[in-house]
Amino acid sequence: MKLALATLVASALVLPPGRLTAQTPTNMQYNGWRRDKPTSFGTISPDTKIRMDTVSTWVLVPGTPLEVFHKAQGVYGSMKVKVTYADSVNGLLGNTGFNNTGGFAGQRMSYWLGCGGMLGPNADRWRVTMAILSSIEPVSRDTTKLRTLVVASARNVAEGSSVPSNCNTTGKLEEQIHQKVLAMPAAPSGSE
Repeated sequence: MKLALATLVASALVLPPGRLTAQTPTNMQYNGWRRDKPTSFGTISPDTKIRMDTVSTWVLVPGTPLEVFHKAQGVYGSMKVKVTYADSVNGLLGNTGFNNTGGFAGQRMSYWLGCGGMLGPNADRWRVTMAILSSIEPVSRDTTKLRTLVVASARNVAEGSSVPSNCNTTGKLEEQIHQKVLAMPAAPSGSE
């Protein structure tokens, strides 16, 4: 099984995919999309490794891996996510770390992330550091698995907080990326 690893270095750093033969993940439904059994990884530190096959959501997309890669790249662009890592050979792309406050992709941050908060959602008030990564894996000749992972933390800069708080994804960002990729028309034959 092809795996992609993400290592958080400052924000995040993508490591090349490897192979794991003894793992058989349990599939779960998550906001209407398939999700492999999630694993708790505690507090995120700069050297935490996250296996995409354990915490990402995924969907099967018609098309070759290269076609799906280009579709995903287009979706990232349409959502104003700057792609800082793109490797079409190994099927990895995304943004390995950026800061944002208040809103993202036309919604309040709390729509995408849960970062706690007693006086309202911290995701809407604090500076959020997040990474959004997708891996593209061949399933058959004309079907590809698209996995998407969102990792985030939030920091209260107004009060000088130096310790970030981990955020949980609501699954809506991953779902929107998957829906947009599925909605994109197939590339004309012979164009790839």
